[in-house]
Amino acid sequence: MFQQRNLIGLAGIVCLLAGGYLEFNANDEASKVSGALIKVGLMLAAVWLAFPMLKTGSGHTPLIVFGILLVLLFLAAARPRIFLAGCIIAFLAYAANWILKRINKIK
Repeated sequence: MFQQRNLIGLAGIVCLLAGGYLEFNANDEASKVSGALIKVGLMLAAVWLAFPMLKTGSGHTPLIVFGILLVLLFLAAARPRIFLAGCIIAFLAYAANWILKRINKIK
């Protein structure tokens, strides 16, 4: 558990440092990338802080939901306009998973 949390924290720090470096030392095109890196770094820092609570709840939530949420975080940072479509897809995936679990319990 601590190794995963440390890796999330390290990835957040790397994203924040890379975003900060690009913000101050690059041109306008890299400024867009730096903004996305800073947003992702802040989100990973928030996940790092909340990781113990997420880990205790992970027994009830399928792993695919956490994967989809991670993709949505990157998507929200890079392409905010597509974020709504990603949220709808995540909800449909969660609903499909719930339905499939119910069908397997009946059999």
